[in-house]
Amino acid sequence: MDMMRRVASGESQRCSQQLRRARPHPARAGVPQTAERLTASLSPQDRRFFEDYARGVQCLIPRRSRRSAAEFRLLNYQPRRWQPVDSILIVLNMVQTLDEQWPTKLTREAITRKIGPTLAATSTPPDHGAIIRPPRQCLT
Repeated sequence: MDMMRRVASGESQRCSQQLRRARPHPARAGVPQTAERLTASLSPQDRRFFEDYARGVQCLIPRRSRRSAAEFRLLNYQPRRWQPVDSILIVLNMVQTLDEQWPTKLTREAITRKIGPTLAATSTPPDHGAIIRPPRQCLT
């Protein structure tokens, strides 16, 4: 989870060249700022859920002991405290990672920047997400 948080926030500099070329980096795509805004807008009840979860994660991160994950011991690394924003950050990064429509969205964004939102809205087909077709049935 710590590595996912670091990648999503742009803290990790160890992304492969393939990943860098395949997708916009979450930090450059505004994911950390969006996570901050969403965290700030949580209802009191939702904030309590996220804070309780963060406390649970914190309880499972032993402080510099033999029980720490091997990679933490090898790197002499101690993860920072888990915060509610970290959970939202990971979810936003997962949404971006699992989104199969990102090339289309990037193209639409480039077209909109070039010709403006009004003309782009009339020039490109509406985005209805993935089209799901029922499987063909064999005709016998």
